[in-house]
Amino acid sequence: MSGLLDGVRILDFSHVVTGPFATGLLADYGADVIKIESATAVEPGRRLGPFAPGAPREPDGSALFAALNRNKRSVALNLKHPRGTEIALALADRCDVLVENFSVGTMGRLGLGHERVLARNPRLVYLSMSGLGATGPRAGWVSFNVVIQALSGLMLATGRPGDPPVGISNSWADFVAGLHGAALIAAALERRDRDGHGCWIDLSQYEANVLPIGHLVLESVERGYASPRPGNRSVFAAPQGCYPCAGDDAWCAVSVTDDTAWTALVALIGDAALAVPAYRTLAGRQAHADEIDAVIERWTRSRPASDVEAALRRAGVPAAAVRTNVEALAELPRFVPSHSTMTHPVVGEIPVPPNPLHPERAARRAHRAGPRLGEHTASVLAEILGMSAETVDQLAADGVLT
Repeated sequence: MSGLLDGVRILDFSHVVTGPFATGLLADYGADVIKIESATAVEPGRRLGPFAPGAPREPDGSALFAALNRNKRSVALNLKHPRGTEIALALADRCDVLVENFSVGTMGRLGLGHERVLARNPRLVYLSMSGLGATGPRAGWVSFNVVIQALSGLMLATGRPGDPPVGISNSWADFVAGLHGAALIAAALERRDRDGHGCWIDLSQYEANVLPIGHLVLESVERGYASPRPGNRSVFAAPQGCYPCAGDDAWCAVSVTDDTAWTALVALIGDAALAVPAYRTLAGRQAHADEIDAVIERWTRSRPASDVEAALRRAGVPAAAVRTNVEALAELPRFVPSHSTMTHPVVGEIPVPPNPLHPERAARRAHRAGPRLGEHTASVLAEILGMSAETVDQLAADGVLT
């Protein structure tokens, strides 16, 4: 099946999650993503689990790497060898996009900084995805997910007042920045196709993660002080919360956004304690949120979360039982037609990370798990640079292709 980005070639120097997530999305849409890595400095994502039961804890055994780097080709290249830099530059000359998420200055020290690369290939879209951008007082900081969440204000925008700061797990900041990176590349390619000019994009992961809480930032500017953490409550809905249900760690989220839903909720629960005139307006329900929550909780505690969800949905009240990640994955095939599994020669069968653009909307179905380290070195160098097998063998013997 053809993809939206068929014919686009991406040179991918990125590592761990942020960059690989961005380029993985683009590979789903048909881009030919060539991942540059090395056995002498193994991509950290290859060291991270999960590792499938029985799979070796080695660079080719990471299920995380295999999923994030799906549909890509791997070239092993020693960038600390002068010939390795020459090959990387030659590949960049023949690519549409280059992506890296090293610390500021790393690509320059390798001889692959954006000034040099764009001077050779002015049509190239060169995306840098450092933690805090290439300029400013914190440009040199090494940053990871938890650091970005702290700096962006996210940790004090979640949770309840009085609780210690808590981040969102599972590399949230990395995925948010990666999504922005993929969108920026698509936009830059569109402009390049109009005016013929490439560009350097300096994406700050920090700035990308301020954007999702932008409404709180604006609210704080208007008030003159930081907005208090709302927990599960909202200025747009009441009651809104996550209520305990029967069973071990079972919960159901409920959000009443208008008076019609409130009337339906009162009728469903049938508790006279909710039939208070003051509760008929949003402002009244917000003012008495604790009392209302206590009544709802009495009703949910004796029922399974799935029953609570079903009953509320039938009544027209927005609600959802809280799923574990395993339960969410099991339900995906019902909603995402592209959801399936991929087979990796070392890891085995792994689920395909969902992509919201379905195949019938011109996205290419993910069909190949992440590559083994250096799996495509010879074929890529032959195809793109016209190197003979003898030349490739000699480069390998010289320590360039490692």
